[in-house]
Amino acid sequence: MPFKVVNTLTNTGFYRVTKKQTKSGGIYYRYQIHNKLVDKELTRTDIFELKQAVESCGFLWGIIDIPLANENKQIYNLKTLQGKYGLKINE
Repeated sequence: MPFKVVNTLTNTGFYRVTKKQTKSGGIYYRYQIHNKLVDKELTRTDIFELKQAVESCGFLWGIIDIPLANENKQIYNLKTLQGKYGLKINE
């Protein structure tokens, strides 16, 4: 049975990442972690830069929905954006 991660905290296909729009119409990506130990939010306009920031903080990063992540990958391939957590890309 294939590994499937289910999370409702995303609209991008990436774990804990939502895509937001600014008042001026720009797009940015937001990674949020809120629990008893950590209350942190990271934002970037570039999805790969967000991945690097999340991983440098020691937080989990990964793909949880491949078709949705494919829509939000920007100029990167999904293998570049996969993390230690979540689904793996076999390209």
